[in-house]
Amino acid sequence: MTDKTLENIKIDSGSFRDRTAQVFHFKGEIYRGLNPDAAETFELFSKTDAYSKLISTNKIIDSVIDNSLPDSVLDDDWTVILKHQKIPFISYPYEWPFQMLREAALLQLDVILELLKDGYILKDGSAYNIQWQGKTPVFIDIGSIARFNGEGLWSGYRQFCQHFLYPLMLQSYKSIDGSALLRSELEGIEPAQCRKMLGIKGVFRKGVLFHVILQDISKKNIKLRNNKVNKLSLPDHDLLKMIANNIRGLIDIIKTLKLHDSSHWETYGETHSYDESDSEIKEKFIHFAGSFEKWNTVWDIGCNNGKYSKIIAQYSDYVVAVDADHATVNNLFNNLTVKNSGNILPLRMNLANPSPSQGWNGCERHAFTERGKPQLIIALALIHHIVISNYIPLSHFLDWLKSNCSYLVIEFVDIDDPMVSILMQATDEPVDDYSKENFELELRKRFCVLKETVLGNDQRTLYFCETMR
Repeated sequence: MTDKTLENIKIDSGSFRDRTAQVFHFKGEIYRGLNPDAAETFELFSKTDAYSKLISTNKIIDSVIDNSLPDSVLDDDWTVILKHQKIPFISYPYEWPFQMLREAALLQLDVILELLKDGYILKDGSAYNIQWQGKTPVFIDIGSIARFNGEGLWSGYRQFCQHFLYPLMLQSYKSIDGSALLRSELEGIEPAQCRKMLGIKGVFRKGVLFHVILQDISKKNIKLRNNKVNKLSLPDHDLLKMIANNIRGLIDIIKTLKLHDSSHWETYGETHSYDESDSEIKEKFIHFAGSFEKWNTVWDIGCNNGKYSKIIAQYSDYVVAVDADHATVNNLFNNLTVKNSGNILPLRMNLANPSPSQGWNGCERHAFTERGKPQLIIALALIHHIVISNYIPLSHFLDWLKSNCSYLVIEFVDIDDPMVSILMQATDEPVDDYSKENFELELRKRFCVLKETVLGNDQRTLYFCETMR
């Protein structure tokens, strides 16, 4: 890339593996520069029935050729510039609950089946090629779509297994948090690693023999690994048929995989210590904060079953609903509807250890707090878990909140509350800074309190605040 480009555009730090197509940001919009080969592929593909169907069903990101950018910002190697529809909030596979990873996998396989009908295929099988528009997954890597060249089968098959199939199998068959493993294994779970975790009895599970054990054997055996199917001199249409059959087999396996884990937090909305009156007060408080202005992005951290995410979503363009409990977030995703909750993105994450920047050069995958700040953060009944259970000083947590939002709704749970008492009894370390008096002192150092409401039991207080600058 020439020096002139660096002064005007921002190359996406995660877009470097594909030398033929590069994503960049310019004046708040998302673009992809295509070299001559990639440009020719896209122009031909955009005329196919597959492209029309995938676009009309919102399975691939809407993209148009843009000739409006000045030459001064473009790389000399780019012959075509695509302008992409923006994703409201970027997320990663290790932040998705089981059902989200499963639906993302099925989307990618559906895209491949449609591509095969017109003689196209994906060059890889990366889970990072999927993003979310609320509850709806969408394939974003247009540069990964290529004309099938008749050389072997799907080259992205192994990567698909490592990014999608193995994490799902581990979770479904062994209750091992496979998607969380992707946070440390950005290239995916290796066949040998998956095989070992599934154990000896795993061979009897659906799909394990062919997609795990044989893959492991193949990777260890150079002769098997280098044995190309095209040496059989099969016509392209026969190879395409073989690929399609393999894809349908993967779909069949993935559709049978289920999350069997449960959590007491799943029913917390029905078993918490609020009475009906307090619940109504809390709902009205969120409605008040929501109506304060039209919010762009809101984070509901510690969202639990998403009850308040759904309320604030009525006043917001987009809500990122975050909770550490896998089963709870999985249920939230399952209970969302595109019609009524299409602007809510559920993510699983421990706020005491949020997703960091990582990957190549420490910036291939961005930290949670570096993907766009929210105007408003909602943190209901969370602070005692952060401060008491995770030993994070109260002032540090408030500093973190201040650094990430302009407005805040926070609930303080007093030390006499039954839940706080349980947490205090479980800790071996003194938590001297956890008191309402100290909380309000530290809160008012950082925020201007616009509204304050004490719930009926006097043990919980809601605050709506504006950040001091």
